[in-house]
Amino acid sequence: MIKIITNERNSNLKKRLQELIPNSKEAKILVAYCNYPGIKELYETLKELYNEDGLSREHIKILVGLYDTKDKFIQDFINSVIKSIKIALKNQELDGEEIYEQIRFFIKLLEEKIIVIRKTWKPNHSKLYLFKTKEISTPHLFITGSSNLTRAGLVSQDEFNTPIDDDRCKEAENYFDRLWKNAIPFLENDIRRLKKRLEDEGLTFLKAFETTSI
Repeated sequence: MIKIITNERNSNLKKRLQELIPNSKEAKILVAYCNYPGIKELYETLKELYNEDGLSREHIKILVGLYDTKDKFIQDFINSVIKSIKIALKNQELDGEEIYEQIRFFIKLLEEKIIVIRKTWKPNHSKLYLFKTKEISTPHLFITGSSNLTRAGLVSQDEFNTPIDDDRCKEAENYFDRLWKNAIPFLENDIRRLKKRLEDEGLTFLKAFETTSI
């Protein structure tokens, strides 16, 4: 039975993604906005899958739509990483090593191209979460509505999202694939830029990484 996802009580998008990602061979996400706190909400799920060899190359494709340029998106994303770390450390949400491990793991997923991020060629305000599942009865499913890939969109903000598992899935995937083909990729230089910015901020836990190579 299809249930509307509103982020009220236990009906939040984060919980549904935590259920769908382990049961999917591929996930394709198109959102207007995406930041590090949003991806971090899926850390436990992704870490467990990674340790079990349950993630493959390009397992999760993220297409971000509402930025004028890729550079603006990258700058905003890097700022969201820095802000997230500083807030967590200040509020003692986690000890330092846990925070650092989350960042290391996220960068590893980028470097190994398990998570692949691109910026749409033209501005796009869509919100679409597509899954190729392992279920014979429901091999394709997508969720569409109002949630961006941010912490507020997944957990705390009032949203309205609906899962769809009928013949519209193929049309939705074709729409995503057309945008993905012409999108601007998040490159290795962009990953180095993220790591360099973290070091410049004095977050020395990344010294184990080489900033000149991936």
